[in-house]
Amino acid sequence: MRKILVLALILVFATATAALAFGLGDIKKAAKGMTAKEIELKLSDASGDLKSYEGGDFDPVKGDKKYSYKEYGDAQWDGIAKTAATSCMILDFSDGVLKSDKATQDDVAAAAKALEPMAAGCAKLVSDVTGFIGSVKSDPSKAMMLKEAKGVLDNIKAASKTAPDVLKGLKEKAAGFVADAKTE
Repeated sequence: MRKILVLALILVFATATAALAFGLGDIKKAAKGMTAKEIELKLSDASGDLKSYEGGDFDPVKGDKKYSYKEYGDAQWDGIAKTAATSCMILDFSDGVLKSDKATQDDVAAAAKALEPMAAGCAKLVSDVTGFIGSVKSDPSKAMMLKEAKGVLDNIKAASKTAPDVLKGLKEKAAGFVADAKTE
């Protein structure tokens, strides 16, 4: 009886080990087919209206600072990652305009125009990233994107907290230009 029990345990462990090994092989095959390609962004990638600001005082893409995302060939993730990277770039551009004493009324208007839809879409983007992270559990081929997704989620959560204040500041600054024009 004891020998049968020992043999049964060995059989169970052998079966479990084989199943795990074959499962990992499938995951490795899926991951090998997925390579990350880093895509760098410019202001015009976020909004065509911002092309004239590239290389200027308000361009957040200067020196060592860059905005990029990793493209894996997964349509769902690639769209989320690009939207997140462009959102962060627009927020930094808009914040630069807000904090600058050199910003003109046109600069403020351009920043507000770019930031408004981004600020409105932050909650959906947080939801999209959270949903993607949840989908990784059922699709192991997306596991290599998990760390990236968690980082993006942190960035977007922070941006969603900051964007409304920056937008409010831009609107107040624009109102100041209007008030100044009326007094002249």
